[in-house]
Amino acid sequence: MRLITHAMFNLGLLAYLLVRLNTPMTWLYMLISVGIVIQFYIDLLGHTRNHGFTHRSWVTHDAVLSLATVVAPFTALTMSLGVNYLLGVFTGLVSLYSHLFLDYLTGNVFVLARRVHGLGIDYDNPVANALFIVIGLVLVLLSR
Repeated sequence: MRLITHAMFNLGLLAYLLVRLNTPMTWLYMLISVGIVIQFYIDLLGHTRNHGFTHRSWVTHDAVLSLATVVAPFTALTMSLGVNYLLGVFTGLVSLYSHLFLDYLTGNVFVLARRVHGLGIDYDNPVANALFIVIGLVLVLLSR
C-alpha cells in the first residue's frame, strides 16, 4: 500500500484502540504521532533499490526481527517522553503489525529473514488504498 494508506489506517487503528484503553488525552496524541512516524520509519529504512526496482528489506519488514529494529527503539522513545511502558510497546506492536498486514496484502513480508509471499495486490491499487484509508477514518470516528 502507499505510505499515506499505512499512516491513515494506523491512525484510525491506534485512535480506536487507545481510546478503548482509556489512554490519557496527552498520551493519546503523542502515541498516535509516534505510530505515524513508525510508518514512515518502516518504509524509509525498509526499502532497498536493486536494478531500478524497490524491494522490501527484512530489517523493518520482518514479523519477528522487527521487534528489535522497530518496536524496541520506539518504545524507548515513548518512555523518554514520559509515556507508560506498556502503552509504548502496544503502540509499537500495533503500528508494526498493521504495516506488515497491509504489506502482506500487496507483496511480501519476512519471518526470521525468510520471505513470505502475500496476496499480490498492486501497492498503488486505488480501490485497495481507498478502502483502507476509509477504514482508518471510520475507526477515528468510532473512537469518539
